[in-house]
Amino acid sequence: MKSTPVRVMIADDHPVILFGLKCILEGVQNIELVSAVGNSTDLISALRTHACDVLIVDYYMPKGLYGDGMTLLAHLRKHRPSLQLIVFTMLSDRAELEAIRRLGVCGIINKKDPLQHLPSAILAAQLGEEYLSPEVTSLLGTGN
Repeated sequence: MKSTPVRVMIADDHPVILFGLKCILEGVQNIELVSAVGNSTDLISALRTHACDVLIVDYYMPKGLYGDGMTLLAHLRKHRPSLQLIVFTMLSDRAELEAIRRLGVCGIINKKDPLQHLPSAILAAQLGEEYLSPEVTSLLGTGN
């Protein structure tokens, strides 16, 4: 029996990052990349037109009508509460990372970590579990 693929959308304002994320995800079984966008305006538009289970979103993504950072995450939580969020970031401030976790994201991946952590984070999100990449785990001082 074939399982239904996880529908994933990615949002990052750096084209090279989007390219890398696409390359990693296109080779993973049971993951369907439905859209890749570069700002919050295009992200909200894409969410209106594409069914999506998991969103991988850059924390800092300026130049969009819906902002970035906590503003965008709060908007997504309010308007898409069932959407599983994975934050992709260079943040190193423990308080900011904890604030992101409190918003109920499923995962946080630091851009210093290998992109191969994405499939594991997506699987965890699909199961409703939290995934913290090694760098984030180290920054938070957690033993996950």
